[in-house]
Amino acid sequence: MPSTRHWLLSVAFLLAVAVSGVRATEAGKLLPADTKVIVTLNLRRVLADHRDTAFVQRYLDQWRLAMKGDLPQLKNYYRLQELHQNEGISEQEFLARAKLIKTASNALGIDPLEDIDHITFACNQETGSFVLVVEGRFRQEKFKPAIQQIGKDYFGSVKLSPPGDVWQIPNTPDGTFVSLVDARTLAITGARKTMDEVLALAGGKKKDGLPNGMQALLDSVRKEQAGVVVADVDLLLSDLGRFLKQEVAKSIKADDAVGKFIVTQGADWIQKHADNIAAAGLGLSFREDHFRLQLAVDAKKPALAKDLHAQIQQGNFWGALALKVSDSEIAKELAIILIRQRVTVKETSVITQTEVPYDFVKLVTKGPWPVLLSKDFAADPPAPKAALAQTAADVLATRVTSIPLWTLPARDKTKPTHDVLEMRDIAYKSGLADPVRHRLDMYLPKDKKDFPVLVLVHGGSWTMGDNRSAGLYSSVGQFLASQGIGVVMPNYRLYPTVKHPEQAKDVARAVAWTHANIGKHGGDPKRLFLAGHSAGGHLVALLATDASYLKSAGMKTADIKGVIAISGVYNIPPGEIRFALGGSGPRALGFEQMWPMRGDSSPSFKHLLPGLPVHLNMFAPIFGDTPRECALASPLTHVHKGMPPLLILVAQHDLPTLPAMADKFQQALAKKGCEVRLLTLAKRNHNSLMFSAIRPDDPAARAMLEFIRK
Repeated sequence: MPSTRHWLLSVAFLLAVAVSGVRATEAGKLLPADTKVIVTLNLRRVLADHRDTAFVQRYLDQWRLAMKGDLPQLKNYYRLQELHQNEGISEQEFLARAKLIKTASNALGIDPLEDIDHITFACNQETGSFVLVVEGRFRQEKFKPAIQQIGKDYFGSVKLSPPGDVWQIPNTPDGTFVSLVDARTLAITGARKTMDEVLALAGGKKKDGLPNGMQALLDSVRKEQAGVVVADVDLLLSDLGRFLKQEVAKSIKADDAVGKFIVTQGADWIQKHADNIAAAGLGLSFREDHFRLQLAVDAKKPALAKDLHAQIQQGNFWGALALKVSDSEIAKELAIILIRQRVTVKETSVITQTEVPYDFVKLVTKGPWPVLLSKDFAADPPAPKAALAQTAADVLATRVTSIPLWTLPARDKTKPTHDVLEMRDIAYKSGLADPVRHRLDMYLPKDKKDFPVLVLVHGGSWTMGDNRSAGLYSSVGQFLASQGIGVVMPNYRLYPTVKHPEQAKDVARAVAWTHANIGKHGGDPKRLFLAGHSAGGHLVALLATDASYLKSAGMKTADIKGVIAISGVYNIPPGEIRFALGGSGPRALGFEQMWPMRGDSSPSFKHLLPGLPVHLNMFAPIFGDTPRECALASPLTHVHKGMPPLLILVAQHDLPTLPAMADKFQQALAKKGCEVRLLTLAKRNHNSLMFSAIRPDDPAARAMLEFIRK
């Protein structure tokens, strides 16, 4: 049965209809005062801005054909757009989805493409409450029978929840509630109490809705295609100021006194005023030749807002003047952007609006970036300097992820735990080494000897990420160490700096360093385990199946006690892969497969929203595109007798193809007589499977602990 909340999000997409004269503040007026995060989608603007964008219009054609009920044209669309390859759905499933779109739209008396306006989602992550507001025009006489019929068809029942016209969808812990607030506004909440508050705000019986500052930010960012407003940003800004001063300023070259001064002064200002910033907003619109960025903050005092407004304007002027006289083409283009930037102040809110041409983005991404290193690092054998020079962007990105946005929850007092010793930035490769990527962190149980050791390898599609990831990976290391297991978390070089097999070689080096040195820190090198997530799952599985990597680092496969592969890739396919963003089929990539990062995940309603086709040759740049190259990089190719025990973890709502790939890998191992266990974790996605493993009662954490301790 599909998740109620995701079903309602999908239905809301159909229900949303535009109304001429809808006030920009309407959705905000229905949101409770304790709202912490607001996400808004201006669907009317998205469609208007992309009326001439070919791939968007091709995607929307199936909606138009569905609304017409044109069966021959739908079949032709299915064939021409190759939906069987893109989404993995049959023609029959595609036609059934089109029929559902038409049936639901007719029942409600709406045309979703012609009438879509705003959808606003608000929540308080601390209390778990949420509100979804859809602004539109609804026929009250059709709404009631339509919601009853849809509820009956897909949830068995739907009941009226008096007082008022509030409908409750069953089969959820707290119930999910739907109400047509008026002819232009639909509200969906996760609790009756929240719905009562929304209705009280709508009827004027309750006045204390969103604070004025957050309301002003919402009014501003929702003019863009998409926007987000976040409350209580003072702590985050304090961390940002500290990061700028302690990390970014240190990364600026010694002869760049101006750059260091600007960063330091900015950090000082942020740290000084962080406590006075109440909320922040971000708006973004992608257009034909540029994207429009809107940044907004709400100060707690009007005087601070005026001060911030003046400082931004001054900074724009002097910054643009300094960049204009530079010889750098990038600097001159940035000067033009700063000159055109608009800054406005309204009571306590300060809003900046910037238009960035795509040509500038291309210019920046091609370089030249300043090189921060005194000498180059290289692969084995040494590669050309230009291909391997570490850039400022890579150094700064790695340091950004040191900010612990995700932290370890309070310890479970009923379970015995160990204090944790953290050791960071330890070099594991001598000689010509990458000063960032050839380093590792260790999380060790204090006052414990001869503990088992786990080398945990991060993911990131072989192209991004690191061993901290803003606290996501590092908190897993901290948790496991608190349970008496030493955790070593290496970084490794990424594409495009290096290609396969250099990532695997780096991980092998880190494993060899751990084997040789962990005894000095109390660990038992005879109880050495490997674990990896996503791309890291591929790398540890490759080390376990292809003995050449560990052998080149001076080790044997027998030195590894066991391997835990988590949501890994075990077969590298040659050529282009096809999938769909959203949609119904097995190749559909849904939001719930990546988010939330922690906690339960539920599937989206897989029979309503068509997917946006994506064709991507993501493996070829890293591994090569010939069948032989891909086979050599695939753990599945190298499965043999006598391998270490393997625990394979995969999420119920993992990325497309990964569950089937895990099953095939497990079968190949079992066929060779290897000790292997495949465990599918319910209510988890590709990320939450790994990052929720921070409590003793988490199923993934429990499986990992049992595997290591047995």
